[in-house]
Amino acid sequence: MKTTLISMAIFAGTLTLAGCGGGGGGGGSSQGSTTTPVTPTPTVVNGDAKSLINAPSTLRAINVVVAIADSGINDSHDEFVGTSIDGRSGAFVTNDPLDADWDSTYKYSQVYSDGYEPEGTGGLVSHGTAVASLIYGKDAGLLSDSTLLAMDVLYSGSLADNDFDPAGGSPNALAGILATADFDKTFAVDFLNLSIDGTGTYLNVATFGNSEKAVYDEFEVSNSAIIGAAGNAQLDLTEIYASSTSACPEDPDGSFSGDPQGYAYERCYALKYDRNEKTLIPYTNDNLRDTLIMVVAVDNSGSIASFSNRPGTDITIQERFIAAPGVNLSVASHSSNSGFIRKSGTSFAAPLVTAAAAAVKSKFSSLTNRAVLQVLLNTADNSFAGYKPELHGMGILDIEAALNIDPSNYITP
Repeated sequence: MKTTLISMAIFAGTLTLAGCGGGGGGGGSSQGSTTTPVTPTPTVVNGDAKSLINAPSTLRAINVVVAIADSGINDSHDEFVGTSIDGRSGAFVTNDPLDADWDSTYKYSQVYSDGYEPEGTGGLVSHGTAVASLIYGKDAGLLSDSTLLAMDVLYSGSLADNDFDPAGGSPNALAGILATADFDKTFAVDFLNLSIDGTGTYLNVATFGNSEKAVYDEFEVSNSAIIGAAGNAQLDLTEIYASSTSACPEDPDGSFSGDPQGYAYERCYALKYDRNEKTLIPYTNDNLRDTLIMVVAVDNSGSIASFSNRPGTDITIQERFIAAPGVNLSVASHSSNSGFIRKSGTSFAAPLVTAAAAAVKSKFSSLTNRAVLQVLLNTADNSFAGYKPELHGMGILDIEAALNIDPSNYITP
């Protein structure tokens, strides 16, 4: 069976950030005096998170294309009012990421608009709607305009066999990267948001060959840049990829001693397998370092989220990490066209950084997309009490500071 189908739909429209407002009635006394109507302070969705990152009430991103490689997006939700699906919607099906087979005859499925969420998928299908709403949601998100390229990388199946499965597997980061690089040849993509597994790593070339690295290499020669979620396994990425920490002891049956659960198991698994099988780009690949930044999640007070992966003590890794709110955020509900749900994870911190990147690019169009990533890193707030580079990387996203740089400092002669 062929795997990795990417359904591409382009959304364009003008969105505005808005809160809920209200008014009061006026009245008069027997002496003819009047009272001024009292208007309650509008409730801003994700207001505390937006305040932490100094987000303006509206952010524009004119002539900027943002790609989201994720699961499908319920574009019928009120958060996306004003958007439309471009006629170039299509599909991408391949067995091998290096042997892409585009097929534009397959049109974007309606299962997402219908609130489709198969049992046992753990919310995977709804993931894209939540992520997109933090970039473009008129209430939950940050941007009031720009262009969204939505790439569905959750599907599996064969076009010829007509056996598409909207929940065929975990979203595929490599597929999203390859699709963006390929699409960039005919339709410029500025930033790719990857809130899915595999971001920032590829299989070790020495052990597995060059096929996965080649996908990133193709992306490297494009003009796009990646904002990726750091992951939710509470891992210290320096320990996993840049240390000599011993692997966990194992029982005779191959399980980790003491049968650790949860985060303890994730750490043991990563020390044994990820360290040997995967390459962390920010640490080992100088050519690809400037193509991406990784996002850790903090709560609205700036403290690192308990679940979030973190860069650890290696400075090389820290230099490509930034923090953003990712705890208990309101996002568009996939199963409702008007409701919100609460979500936590680095998946939901990353799109806030992606929206900021688009806004900076819009204001300073002379900057390359990768220079914009450096702007965000350089202007991140590291002045707050509790800042630790091993947790926060370069600091917490500061959109206002990023929009007030001297662009000449980032233009390479």
